[in-house]
Amino acid sequence: MKALKAIYIIAIFVVTAVIITFFAARRFGFFKGGESMVEETVSTSPFTAADIEADILNLRIEEGEEYAVEYAYPASLVPSIKMDGDTVVIKSHGKNGFHVSFGNGRDGNNLSGTRLVLIVPKGTDFKELKVEADAGNINIEGYTFDRTEIECDAANVNFNEVTSAKTTIDSDAGNIQIRDSALGKCKLSADAGNIEVKDSTMETLEVETDLGNVDLRSATFEKGEMSSSMGRIAVDGTFEELKAESDLGSISVDSEDIKDTKLDLSVSLGSITVDGKQKGKSYQQ
Repeated sequence: MKALKAIYIIAIFVVTAVIITFFAARRFGFFKGGESMVEETVSTSPFTAADIEADILNLRIEEGEEYAVEYAYPASLVPSIKMDGDTVVIKSHGKNGFHVSFGNGRDGNNLSGTRLVLIVPKGTDFKELKVEADAGNINIEGYTFDRTEIECDAANVNFNEVTSAKTTIDSDAGNIQIRDSALGKCKLSADAGNIEVKDSTMETLEVETDLGNVDLRSATFEKGEMSSSMGRIAVDGTFEELKAESDLGSISVDSEDIKDTKLDLSVSLGSITVDGKQKGKSYQQ
């Protein structure tokens, strides 16, 4: 039965990958070129929140003398930039989808050549960062938010030295990487991708991946729940309570205070290791 379950899970992911590839090809029109890039820096009034929707999004935040939005996009994807109170609202959507060029030139809708940069004065803290993107990379470093909400179809998300009281990151296809951050109530999910958290603190932590590994190193949290349909779960840190389950993959847990930790661990196909000791298929303490 376990072997049949593994075969079933693998079949589901293969079929899903084929479907995603088919619709991505129709949506994005891979390997077609044609447009020149438009680059501009737009000054804005002061903002403490950002609401961003984009087909292609390579996002970062940088320090500057005044508030502004800098972008480089193909002509058909030039974003609209508006203010709604203290929120900068940015939208970039192609009328008939967009075409992607993977070359190094300045022409064509080059995913790697696009960028969107929020420019803010030193010391700016944000109330909220909300992002919806089809494809790209989200790189945030050194900023504080009351709330972050990121949803991507195919993108990598990287947080470094980020503080956020409430954090939600959901990537259908792509890796999530958290470094040296404090994320309060945190939920991370990836349909196909690895989730890695290092040297970071959370109050509560929910992690879910269908196809990918979960790797926590020097992580501190009160309560954590983690699951993987096909992948390894490795947790090393300080925590009070942890529930983890994997259908196809191993679970390893290490902590200096492991004796005082509440654990509920289970695997269908794989093994459980706690503090270097094998614990079979299911373990509670």
